[in-house]
Amino acid sequence: MPVKRTKNKHISTKVSPGRTIIWAVGLFVVGFSGFVFLHNIISTNSTPATDYQVVQWMTTHRTPFVTGIMEVITNILSPIGFALMVVTTSALWMWRKKEFWRPSLLLGAMGAAFLIAAAIKASVERLRPPIEYMVAPFELDFAFPSGHTIGIATFALVIGYLIYSRRKSLAILVSWLTLAATSTALVAFSRMYLGYHWLSDTLAATALAVIILAAVILVDQLRPSPKAAASDSDQ
Repeated sequence: MPVKRTKNKHISTKVSPGRTIIWAVGLFVVGFSGFVFLHNIISTNSTPATDYQVVQWMTTHRTPFVTGIMEVITNILSPIGFALMVVTTSALWMWRKKEFWRPSLLLGAMGAAFLIAAAIKASVERLRPPIEYMVAPFELDFAFPSGHTIGIATFALVIGYLIYSRRKSLAILVSWLTLAATSTALVAFSRMYLGYHWLSDTLAATALAVIILAAVILVDQLRPSPKAAASDSDQ
Protein backbone atom coordinates (compact mmCIF):
# COMPACT_ATOMS: atom_id res chain seq x y z
CA MET A 1 0.00 0.00 0.00
CA PRO A 2 1.60 3.32 -1.07
CA VAL A 3 2.57 5.73 1.66
CA LYS A 4 1.00 9.13 1.36
CA ARG A 5 3.52 11.91 1.66
CA THR A 6 2.57 15.24 3.14
CA LYS A 7 4.43 18.40 2.35
CA ASN A 8 5.88 20.31 5.23
CA LYS A 9 4.99 23.88 4.37
CA HIS A 10 7.28 25.48 6.92
CA ILE A 11 10.38 24.18 8.60
CA SER A 12 11.62 26.46 11.38
CA THR A 13 15.36 26.99 11.51
CA LYS A 14 15.27 29.13 14.63
CA VAL A 15 17.66 28.12 17.38
CA SER A 16 16.18 26.43 20.45
CA PRO A 17 15.19 29.34 22.75
CA GLY A 18 16.30 27.70 26.00
CA ARG A 19 19.83 26.92 24.88
CA THR A 20 20.19 30.24 23.07
CA ILE A 21 19.14 32.20 26.15
CA ILE A 22 21.80 30.39 28.17
CA TRP A 23 24.37 31.39 25.55
CA ALA A 24 23.12 34.99 25.72
CA VAL A 25 23.50 35.09 29.49
CA GLY A 26 27.01 33.66 29.14
CA LEU A 27 27.92 36.30 26.55
CA PHE A 28 26.60 39.03 28.81
CA VAL A 29 28.71 37.79 31.73
CA VAL A 30 31.84 37.61 29.56
CA GLY A 31 31.30 41.05 28.03
CA PHE A 32 30.37 42.73 31.30
CA SER A 33 33.30 41.15 33.17
CA GLY A 34 35.72 42.20 30.44
CA PHE A 35 34.46 45.78 30.41
CA VAL A 36 34.53 46.12 34.22
CA PHE A 37 38.06 44.68 34.30
CA LEU A 38 39.31 47.21 31.72
CA HIS A 39 37.46 50.09 33.36
CA ASN A 40 39.05 49.26 36.71
CA ILE A 41 42.50 49.14 35.12
CA ILE A 42 42.27 52.60 33.58
CA SER A 43 40.66 53.95 36.76
CA THR A 44 43.73 52.84 38.70
CA ASN A 45 46.26 53.78 36.03
CA SER A 46 44.90 56.00 33.25
CA THR A 47 47.52 54.71 30.80
CA PRO A 48 48.85 51.20 31.54
CA ALA A 49 52.28 50.27 30.21
CA THR A 50 50.76 47.92 27.64
CA ASP A 51 48.77 50.76 26.09
CA TYR A 52 51.88 52.88 25.64
CA GLN A 53 53.90 49.96 24.28
CA VAL A 54 51.29 49.15 21.63
CA VAL A 55 50.90 52.74 20.43
CA GLN A 56 54.67 53.26 20.35
CA TRP A 57 55.14 50.07 18.35
CA MET A 58 52.46 51.18 15.86
CA THR A 59 54.12 54.59 15.50
CA THR A 60 57.57 53.20 14.78
CA HIS A 61 56.30 50.67 12.23
CA ARG A 62 54.18 52.98 10.05
CA THR A 63 54.63 53.03 6.29
CA PRO A 64 52.95 55.41 3.81
CA PHE A 65 51.15 52.54 2.06
CA VAL A 66 49.66 50.99 5.22
CA THR A 67 48.87 54.43 6.65
CA GLY A 68 46.85 55.23 3.54
CA ILE A 69 44.83 52.03 3.88
CA MET A 70 44.17 52.65 7.57
CA GLU A 71 43.01 56.20 6.84
CA VAL A 72 40.53 54.91 4.25
CA ILE A 73 39.12 52.38 6.74
CA THR A 74 38.73 54.91 9.55
CA ASN A 75 37.16 57.51 7.23
CA ILE A 76 34.63 55.08 5.74
CA LEU A 77 33.55 54.07 9.24
CA SER A 78 33.23 57.60 10.57
CA PRO A 79 30.13 57.99 12.82
CA ILE A 80 28.04 59.82 10.20
CA GLY A 81 29.08 57.61 7.29
CA PHE A 82 28.59 54.41 9.23
CA ALA A 83 25.19 55.54 10.53
CA LEU A 84 24.05 56.19 6.95
CA MET A 85 25.30 52.76 5.91
CA VAL A 86 23.40 51.03 8.74
CA VAL A 87 20.16 52.91 8.03
CA THR A 88 20.45 52.13 4.31
CA THR A 89 21.14 48.46 4.98
CA SER A 90 18.17 48.17 7.34
CA ALA A 91 15.82 50.00 4.95
CA LEU A 92 16.83 47.75 2.04
CA TRP A 93 16.39 44.70 4.26
CA MET A 94 12.84 45.79 5.19
CA TRP A 95 11.97 46.51 1.58
CA ARG A 96 13.49 43.44 -0.07
CA LYS A 97 12.56 40.86 2.57
CA LYS A 98 9.25 42.48 3.61
CA GLU A 99 10.08 42.10 7.29
CA PHE A 100 10.37 44.57 10.16
CA TRP A 101 11.64 42.69 13.22
CA ARG A 102 15.24 41.82 12.37
CA PRO A 103 16.16 45.14 10.68
CA SER A 104 14.63 46.94 13.67
CA LEU A 105 16.77 44.89 16.05
CA LEU A 106 19.84 45.86 14.05
CA LEU A 107 18.92 49.55 14.13
CA GLY A 108 18.18 49.39 17.85
CA ALA A 109 21.49 47.66 18.57
CA MET A 110 23.47 50.21 16.60
CA GLY A 111 21.68 53.13 18.23
CA ALA A 112 22.35 51.63 21.66
CA ALA A 113 26.02 51.09 20.80
CA PHE A 114 26.63 54.72 19.90
CA LEU A 115 24.62 56.10 22.83
CA ILE A 116 26.40 53.84 25.32
CA ALA A 117 29.81 54.75 23.89
CA ALA A 118 29.02 58.47 24.04
CA ALA A 119 27.74 58.24 27.62
CA ILE A 120 30.77 56.29 28.86
CA LYS A 121 33.19 58.62 27.10
CA ALA A 122 31.59 61.61 28.79
CA SER A 123 31.67 59.99 32.23
CA VAL A 124 35.17 58.46 32.07
CA GLU A 125 36.82 61.43 30.28
CA ARG A 126 39.90 59.49 29.26
CA LEU A 127 42.38 61.35 27.08
CA ARG A 128 43.54 59.99 23.75
CA PRO A 129 47.22 59.26 23.02
CA PRO A 130 49.40 62.39 22.75
CA ILE A 131 49.24 64.29 19.46
CA GLU A 132 52.79 63.25 18.53
CA TYR A 133 51.53 59.70 18.13
CA MET A 134 48.61 60.68 15.88
CA VAL A 135 48.32 60.95 12.12
CA ALA A 136 46.64 64.24 11.15
CA PRO A 137 43.83 65.28 11.34
CA PHE A 138 44.04 64.97 15.12
CA GLU A 139 41.15 63.69 17.23
CA LEU A 140 40.92 65.46 20.58
CA ASP A 141 37.68 64.21 22.14
CA PHE A 142 37.60 61.48 24.79
CA ALA A 143 38.92 58.01 24.01
CA PHE A 144 37.27 55.32 26.15
CA PRO A 145 35.71 53.29 24.53
CA SER A 146 36.49 53.39 20.81
CA GLY A 147 33.39 54.47 18.89
CA HIS A 148 34.62 53.05 15.58
CA THR A 149 35.35 49.68 17.17
CA ILE A 150 32.04 49.32 19.03
CA GLY A 151 30.24 50.29 15.83
CA ILE A 152 31.76 47.65 13.56
CA ALA A 153 31.81 44.97 16.28
CA THR A 154 28.12 45.49 17.10
CA PHE A 155 27.14 45.55 13.43
CA ALA A 156 29.06 42.39 12.55
CA LEU A 157 27.98 40.44 15.65
CA VAL A 158 24.31 41.39 15.51
CA ILE A 159 23.72 41.02 11.78
CA GLY A 160 25.56 37.70 11.86
CA TYR A 161 23.33 36.44 14.67
CA LEU A 162 20.15 37.62 12.91
CA ILE A 163 21.10 35.62 9.82
CA TYR A 164 22.44 32.54 11.61
CA SER A 165 19.49 32.23 13.99
CA ARG A 166 17.13 31.76 11.01
CA ARG A 167 19.40 29.69 8.79
CA LYS A 168 21.41 27.60 11.18
CA SER A 169 24.37 25.89 9.54
CA LEU A 170 28.04 25.37 10.28
CA ALA A 171 29.06 27.34 7.20
CA ILE A 172 27.06 30.40 8.26
CA LEU A 173 28.32 30.13 11.85
CA VAL A 174 31.97 29.98 10.74
CA SER A 175 31.45 32.84 8.27
CA TRP A 176 29.73 34.95 10.93
CA LEU A 177 32.44 34.50 13.57
CA THR A 178 35.28 34.89 11.07
CA LEU A 179 33.92 38.08 9.53
CA ALA A 180 33.04 39.57 12.94
CA ALA A 181 36.49 38.85 14.36
CA THR A 182 38.33 40.02 11.24
CA SER A 183 36.40 43.25 10.75
CA THR A 184 36.59 44.18 14.44
CA ALA A 185 40.32 43.46 14.61
CA LEU A 186 40.99 45.43 11.42
CA VAL A 187 39.11 48.52 12.59
CA ALA A 188 40.64 48.35 16.08
CA PHE A 189 44.08 48.03 14.51
CA SER A 190 43.45 51.05 12.26
CA ARG A 191 42.45 53.21 15.24
CA MET A 192 45.58 52.28 17.20
CA TYR A 193 47.85 52.43 14.13
CA LEU A 194 46.77 56.02 13.44
CA GLY A 195 47.37 56.91 17.08
CA TYR A 196 43.75 57.74 17.92
CA HIS A 197 43.14 55.07 20.58
CA TRP A 198 44.80 52.96 23.24
CA LEU A 199 44.55 49.17 23.15
CA SER A 200 42.23 49.16 26.18
CA ASP A 201 39.83 51.54 24.35
CA THR A 202 39.31 49.01 21.56
CA LEU A 203 39.07 46.02 23.90
CA ALA A 204 36.46 47.80 26.03
CA ALA A 205 34.47 48.63 22.90
CA THR A 206 34.52 44.98 21.85
CA ALA A 207 33.34 43.90 25.30
CA LEU A 208 30.43 46.36 25.09
CA ALA A 209 29.51 45.00 21.65
CA VAL A 210 29.32 41.49 23.14
CA ILE A 211 26.96 42.82 25.84
CA ILE A 212 24.75 44.40 23.16
CA LEU A 213 24.73 41.14 21.20
CA ALA A 214 23.58 39.31 24.34
CA ALA A 215 20.75 41.83 24.79
CA VAL A 216 19.66 41.42 21.16
CA ILE A 217 19.61 37.62 21.49
CA LEU A 218 17.49 37.82 24.65
CA VAL A 219 15.00 40.26 23.11
CA ASP A 220 14.77 38.16 19.96
CA GLN A 221 14.34 34.85 21.76
CA LEU A 222 11.84 36.15 24.32
CA ARG A 223 9.62 37.70 21.68
CA PRO A 224 6.29 35.84 21.46
CA SER A 225 5.97 33.86 18.24
CA PRO A 226 3.35 35.11 15.74
CA LYS A 227 1.21 32.00 16.41
CA ALA A 228 1.31 32.54 20.16
CA ALA A 229 0.41 36.20 19.79
CA ALA A 230 -2.52 35.34 17.54
CA SER A 231 -3.71 32.69 20.00
CA ASP A 232 -3.61 35.16 22.89
CA SER A 233 -5.57 37.74 20.95
CA ASP A 234 -8.33 35.20 20.22
CA GLN A 235 -8.88 34.40 23.89
